[in-house]
Amino acid sequence: MGLAGERFSIIAWAGTMGALSRALKIGFGLCFCEKTSRRLAGRSDVEPRIESAVLGCDLPENDERADYLRATLTPGPDGPVATPFAQQDSSMLVPLAKAGCLLVREPHEAAARAGSRCNILKLGL
Repeated sequence: MGLAGERFSIIAWAGTMGALSRALKIGFGLCFCEKTSRRLAGRSDVEPRIESAVLGCDLPENDERADYLRATLTPGPDGPVATPFAQQDSSMLVPLAKAGCLLVREPHEAAARAGSRCNILKLGL
């Protein structure tokens, strides 16, 4: 492999590490900063609260990992409707910025149909 190929490999690896770094920072911010901000504001509800919502689209069976899908949250007749973004890549910050909640999917959770109940973590203070 020539010098150009080696440079490309280094750039590709650095790009992957950049995405991982951003994902870790976002996760840290969601888990730590929210709790800290709530404590500093004198609130007693510092732990994120899992709530129920209506699923806005069909979801396939989940794999062996727990997933927290970025989703929009809109009002509906049976309560809030959580609709996950089509792409969930960790490097995509725009969906995270637009998300109103994280849709919680447990490991090996069965496929879910639109209109069924789901668990969410609302984003924001």
